[in-house]
Amino acid sequence: CRLLAPRYGRRLWVMSSVADVRREPAHAAELLTQLIMGETALPLKTEGDWHLVRCADDYHGWIRSWYVRETDPAEIAAYAARANAVVDASVGYVYSTPDERSIPVSDVVAGTKLAAGAPAAGFREVALPGERKGFMRAGDLAPEPDAGSPDGERLAGRTMRFLGIPYLWGGTTPKGFDCSGLVKRVFSMEGVTLPRDSDRQALAGTPVPGESALAARRGDLLFFGEGGVVGHVA
Repeated sequence: CRLLAPRYGRRLWVMSSVADVRREPAHAAELLTQLIMGETALPLKTEGDWHLVRCADDYHGWIRSWYVRETDPAEIAAYAARANAVVDASVGYVYSTPDERSIPVSDVVAGTKLAAGAPAAGFREVALPGERKGFMRAGDLAPEPDAGSPDGERLAGRTMRFLGIPYLWGGTTPKGFDCSGLVKRVFSMEGVTLPRDSDRQALAGTPVPGESALAARRGDLLFFGEGGVVGHVA
């Protein structure tokens, strides 16, 4: 076999609000996970309009070229250093002018990190990956979270705001979540990076003493499974 390696140190930078990563290079193939605007992946191989990629959480899958732009890591790092806000709304909109009646530039989903200016007349000017600019309602943005211990009450409250969003196998956004995708997204919005799958998430935290779920507090995670194998998280 031949070991695939990232080519030329370049990265694939997600330009759309949500980018699907699939098991095979076809839209009918299983959805493995999703990336959101500003996240990156390592390109390993290209077949037509599809890239085989390695995501930051070590997921491997195929992503369509129209979701991404091949970019130098230095440009991505420079943008990340400017990103001072995170989308707090389930789905927000970037408008071409500070007016909700103006032409949208893009939609953005919860957890997307943006470079935002100071509030003015209820809006903030934002810069998106790839040098696009626009305006968002100031209330749809929150400060970039500090990495560290998440606040359990805030985690639970944020999660409850996603009630009613449909289940989607492989989904990690308010356009559709699976169980571990929801957990990963809400914790990332608190500055905590978790693995993608529930079995690996179960190894990332600190076990709660006690054998009963009654010992859990708001913001704790409950894991379910059979035969010692975790297959679900809540």
